[in-house]
Amino acid sequence: MSIQWFPGHMNAARKKAAESMEKTDLVIEVLDARLPYSSSNHQLQELRRTKPWIKILNKHDLADPVVT
Repeated sequence: MSIQWFPGHMNAARKKAAESMEKTDLVIEVLDARLPYSSSNHQLQELRRTKPWIKILNKHDLADPVVT
């Protein structure tokens, strides 16, 4: 039995994001300031290509300012 680790709904969302990215001028990614690297969608980097990218840290009041 083969186990598919990438569920169908995630694949559908990635395809929709790729389609939307063609019509997008700027990418805004909202990240959890407590774990910005882990909360980032790393596939978004390859989808955005050369488009400008703004990362916004949410919940900054809960994050450790030294680490963030």
